[in-house]
Amino acid sequence: MPKLGSPVNCPACGSVFRPALRPNREGGERLQKTCSLKCHVVTRDYRGSNNPNYRDGQQHVCDYCHQQFVGKRPRNGRYAGVYCGSRCAALGTTERMRREGSMRGIRNKRDDNEAELVRVAESLGALWIEGEPLDGWVHSSWHGWVPVEVKQPSRRGRKYEFEKSQMDFFKWCESVGAAYWVWYTVDDVLRDLNARVSA
Repeated sequence: MPKLGSPVNCPACGSVFRPALRPNREGGERLQKTCSLKCHVVTRDYRGSNNPNYRDGQQHVCDYCHQQFVGKRPRNGRYAGVYCGSRCAALGTTERMRREGSMRGIRNKRDDNEAELVRVAESLGALWIEGEPLDGWVHSSWHGWVPVEVKQPSRRGRKYEFEKSQMDFFKWCESVGAAYWVWYTVDDVLRDLNARVSA
């Protein structure tokens, strides 16, 4: 049974209650501030720095497009750059990898099925732009810009299906939670663009 303090008025509802003394994380005691959990929630403002998950939102300048944006402070400084979105992150990382020599000798070959898959994507309202670091970028109202690699179905699962620079890019995307798509067939395009096929 917790110790009870002297009667006080609840700051949320005004009712009189005896606050309990409860142990805190530091090994001391803290005094109950409201008469109930409902009143406690009413008095708390969890926006911005009052939120336990807040990580110092602040102004940044994108390392790729140089536009200002408000974002979180990166955890433990583990990111090599600061970007406003996944498209700038992908393009900026490609530029950095090329500067550092890790993409030297990359060849952007076109697969025979690319034209067909791009036609399907555009028929669904998506916009396709050919560009690095993969075969191109596709834009849809659902997903925004996403980098896409097109491969022949016969290459699926082969040992050297992807180049080292592509594998490095995939790993980077996964580490920061950025999307990328690999298209082999029309079914992959329909799946990624959330298309419904009529029976």
